[in-house]
Amino acid sequence: MGAKTLISPEDYLAMHFSEREPEYVRGEIKEKPMPDAFHADIQSRLMRLLWSINDRHPVRIRAEVRCQI
Repeated sequence: MGAKTLISPEDYLAMHFSEREPEYVRGEIKEKPMPDAFHADIQSRLMRLLWSINDRHPVRIRAEVRCQI
């Protein structure tokens, strides 16, 4: 079994991808599964919920944005 080359979070966040963006998991880049209709429904419901409270609690609401947690 070969050794894996790990990358730093900073290096991953500096990368740009022309196709679907992969996930960063413990130093490795892994392909994300294609989202399905269930994923889209949940995403839509969450965005509607966040927009409904945006008047009282202003937040930046975005879908499919890469961020560091």
